[in-house]
Amino acid sequence: MVSEEQQHSSDENNAFRGGSDSSQIKEVRLVQPDRRQLSWTMLDVERLVDEDHPVRAIWDLAGRLDLSFFSAAIGSLEGAAGRPAYDPRLLISLWIYACSRGIGSAREVERRCEHDPAFRWLTGLLVINHHTLSIFAWRTAMLWTHCSRKCLAC
Repeated sequence: MVSEEQQHSSDENNAFRGGSDSSQIKEVRLVQPDRRQLSWTMLDVERLVDEDHPVRAIWDLAGRLDLSFFSAAIGSLEGAAGRPAYDPRLLISLWIYACSRGIGSAREVERRCEHDPAFRWLTGLLVINHHTLSIFAWRTAMLWTHCSRKCLAC
């Protein structure tokens, strides 16, 4: 509850006195943020990162790798029931980029996919669950280690 003294002080702060005539008091109009609103925003994903951003180089590099080993292990097939799998190129690129930034936590990578422009560009605005990221890294640990060392040495 606002006391009468606080209200009077607030009224004085929000008032503008025009000239010497006290009858010309006007309320100040202010734009206040409304954080309860929902918003639809148009976003050009390609413009999230510059053309020379390191994440683009990592994406290109992962595209030149032979990832047939990863693809052979995917059980999600066209015409069959089930959810499609994430592209191994995407998962490898995410981990390489994360490691290049000193991030080794799948939960942190998931958070970055929601907010960090480079991760958002890389995923095309998908947010990949930390469990998926962890399982991918765990199941492919040896090959992943070999592949990431090879990539980071380039």
